[in-house]
Amino acid sequence: MEFQVAAMSRCLLTENLSLFILRVMRKGNSMIPVLSTILPPLVAMIWGGQTEWTITSSGTWTVPRTGRYYIELYGYGGAGKSSGVPYASGGASCQSYDSVVLTKGQVINVTIAINEGTTTSFDSYTVTNAGNASTESPYYGTGSGNKGKNGAYSYSGHTVVTVGGGVLSANYGVGQSSQNPYATTGRYGAVYLKYLGA
Repeated sequence: MEFQVAAMSRCLLTENLSLFILRVMRKGNSMIPVLSTILPPLVAMIWGGQTEWTITSSGTWTVPRTGRYYIELYGYGGAGKSSGVPYASGGASCQSYDSVVLTKGQVINVTIAINEGTTTSFDSYTVTNAGNASTESPYYGTGSGNKGKNGAYSYSGHTVVTVGGGVLSANYGVGQSSQNPYATTGRYGAVYLKYLGA
């Protein structure tokens, strides 16, 4: 009985929300940009579930619902080079996998890169660590993964950190600058997942 009431409540709420959106769109209301921001988490709340996850430590992850997932893996970011000209930064690491089908209850083994000797993996999906800057051409560290990025080099001044094109790239898999070449800030690996639907 409780399940039926909950299901009916969700249906009524979804129906009323749909009618409201239609009215707003017909009137050309300026609330549309606001709705595009608040609707995804609202729909997730109605249907009872989280839709995005970030994993930053090794272990296991249990799939919460059957369906398709977008996954990004971040390896360890490359070290920079501050001695001698040119200065150079390390590469950034990020590999994406789209529409990966996972089954509810499936237990996934996860490893996270925490230094140059470890790698990030999620089940059979992997990413290599990014390359360090070098004293030899092309000097910069090579990026890894389809959303990673090569570092940079400069004869006129220090390079900045290298950031890939992933959702979490500002904080994970970062290539270090020539000013702070061996810093660990942002270099650690991670896994990002987003539920796409059944």
